[in-house]
Amino acid sequence: MNRNILYYGRMSFVNASPFTLDFWSEPSLVRPTHIRVPPILVDTVTTLLKKKGFEPETIQSDLQRLIDQENGAGLSSYSTGGQETRRPETHYLTFTEIESFLKNLTNEYPERVELKSLGETYENRPIYRIKISSDLNATEKPVVWIQAMTHAREWISGAATLYTIQRVSQAPSSSDEESREMLANFDWHIIPVHNPDGYVYTHTVDRMWRKNRNPNKKCRFLCGLCYGTDLNRNWDINWGVGSSSNKCSKTFRGTRAFSEQETRAVRDAVLSTPNNRMFFSIHSYAQLILIPDAFRPEKPDDFADLKRVADRVSDAMYNVNGERYQTGTSADLLYIASGVSMDYMRKSDGPGIKWSFTYELRPDTDSTHNGFILDRRWIIPTAKELFASFYTFAAEISNALVDANYKFRVVDIGAYDHNNDAGVYADSELGRSLTNGLLGLPEDKPVNSASNDPMPFVIVADKAFPLKRYMVPPYPGKRLTADQRVFNYRLSRARRVVENAFGILAQRWRTFQRRLNIQPLYVDHVVKACVLLHNFLQERIEDPSDNTNERNQGFGGLIDTTRLAGNRCGRGAYAVRGKFKLYFNSSLGPLVPWQNEIINAL
Repeated sequence: MNRNILYYGRMSFVNASPFTLDFWSEPSLVRPTHIRVPPILVDTVTTLLKKKGFEPETIQSDLQRLIDQENGAGLSSYSTGGQETRRPETHYLTFTEIESFLKNLTNEYPERVELKSLGETYENRPIYRIKISSDLNATEKPVVWIQAMTHAREWISGAATLYTIQRVSQAPSSSDEESREMLANFDWHIIPVHNPDGYVYTHTVDRMWRKNRNPNKKCRFLCGLCYGTDLNRNWDINWGVGSSSNKCSKTFRGTRAFSEQETRAVRDAVLSTPNNRMFFSIHSYAQLILIPDAFRPEKPDDFADLKRVADRVSDAMYNVNGERYQTGTSADLLYIASGVSMDYMRKSDGPGIKWSFTYELRPDTDSTHNGFILDRRWIIPTAKELFASFYTFAAEISNALVDANYKFRVVDIGAYDHNNDAGVYADSELGRSLTNGLLGLPEDKPVNSASNDPMPFVIVADKAFPLKRYMVPPYPGKRLTADQRVFNYRLSRARRVVENAFGILAQRWRTFQRRLNIQPLYVDHVVKACVLLHNFLQERIEDPSDNTNERNQGFGGLIDTTRLAGNRCGRGAYAVRGKFKLYFNSSLGPLVPWQNEIINAL
């Protein structure tokens, strides 16, 4: 059976009835198609499907009962308290409750959390963007954008995103190492409810509403059913092709590109923000990580790069709860869709963000769960999977070998495009040189005049790297001794040099604040030229400041790379890390007077 027959069946339903059937998942040859059918049409639709050779099965006969059970009954609001406190990790909050939650975070962490309205909807609700940064006034760090609740009925997308907001906001005052690294390396700009009017409508009138609530004028009939535009068909990227011009359709694209305030608000915010690095559009459901482009069947030139990283992210999500997220383009896994935010963000004459992806969260279409009506007990498992993916994406897209003076010592350009899943580092020239002892590291020497014990020169690394004699990552795990925690803290401060080096490079050469729209051959030349000029300028101002007095700089982390293959290490490597641990906890360290106070606060 081919896809044309599937679509013929769909169109015959729509044209034969005054009711538009609600396709929860598009017709596909590789996964089940879910259709919400009004009770009055069940027999008609079942008969027609059987005539066309399909084998329909009723998954759920009473959706209203599930909706009533979905979020519980008689529960108190987040802001006022009562029988059971409603929190984003345990309940699907209303828009008012989300608003209170975001404002509370801003009040609790004003030094790193900023809440701003990007504009107002048709019904005059704010479109909130929350910014989380270790320095709200700085613009040097790369920026991650997360956009959720574009489609109003996809409640899990908003709830899972609020979980990330909470963890990253609390990072410096918690023992959450992943969150601290994410905050140290990136600024996070998150829009938890892109479609406020539609989301309110799903709580008050129609749980299955998808679009915004902007009334579509000049409709010929049934105008009461024809409110709203699909905000993920309204972006200016191949707009008008592969989407619906029918104002009653759930995928109505709008009257023109950016006809809707919600899409214009996000577009303007992204374009006015420097150094954008990643963009994620969060949806449900099907358990997919969608790779550009959605508007055409052809793969983009950098598809191999995008697919490699997406596959690693899928592995990270699987490692959380054993749930697999499939990776691929929308055309391969779902359908061709134009005017979507993921594709617009990559436009060279627009934001130019290379790393742009769309998620479809739980449940899988093959599961026994109930589509968009995902019970709230699945919020935490789904949210942890999404958080793990953000952490892995942040770890995958940047690496460098930088010295203590913010100068780049090794540049291995373009390795991501041709390496396989065995590990970028292991297959890189840098990895091979270090493994074979060919890099020419200096010989061991005492770290200062007070110590006679020679110490090796080492690469300060993130926990994704293996422990080697020449490479020192932090101690793993949560149940660490006090001296191990001191070592990890001191190591994190040293890793901050790499983050700063990237920031200095990006500020000097603004071309790195958006995608390089040139041939790969010339990318190598541009990057090498900028790095050489950067190093030359650093030599002229080389005078690294004393970090021992920078008590309030927060926690830093190496701009991470892929998890590396071959994590074995010998006794010598453990001994090297142990020597540095003793050094940082001794009077020779030098023992900064406030390091114990810092780690005890975590």
